[in-house]
Amino acid sequence: MIREFLTERKEPGFHLQAGDASYIFSVFHGFLIHHYCGAKVEDDDLEYMMVQVEHDSIVPHPYDVEEEWFSCDIATFECPANGTGDCRPAALSLKLMDADNGFSGTTATEMRYVSHEIVKGKPTLDMQPAVYANEDEAETLIVTCVDPATEVKTKLYYTVMKD
Repeated sequence: MIREFLTERKEPGFHLQAGDASYIFSVFHGFLIHHYCGAKVEDDDLEYMMVQVEHDSIVPHPYDVEEEWFSCDIATFECPANGTGDCRPAALSLKLMDADNGFSGTTATEMRYVSHEIVKGKPTLDMQPAVYANEDEAETLIVTCVDPATEVKTKLYYTVMKD
């Protein structure tokens, strides 16, 4: 079961439940922030679990986030990307190509939430190993993000199986 909710700032959040497990994340000023993965909980908005401590950092503060305690070096990103200040391994890294010279290096990537949809079943992912489920056996949350600098879009798929 996938449950949508709105955070205190009226941004979307998602609570995925399967059996006795919960997985919760939400949008925070456009960033996808992971909040919880574990035993089933009834709470939806667990944003209060974010680390909210002002601290010194070499990472610049995001220009569009007014909360002084938010920092990309300690945020629990749902999809950590290269070069945003999160020094943990990236789930996504973009390499730019120069038309004249070929590969020109890795660029900072800041995936921001754009939209989402929930579909019945599990979409088939071409050329990828996968499990399969009919419309009555699963539902899938598809979250679309974009990097504002490069305009590269990505879609994150979260499938919850009925049983």
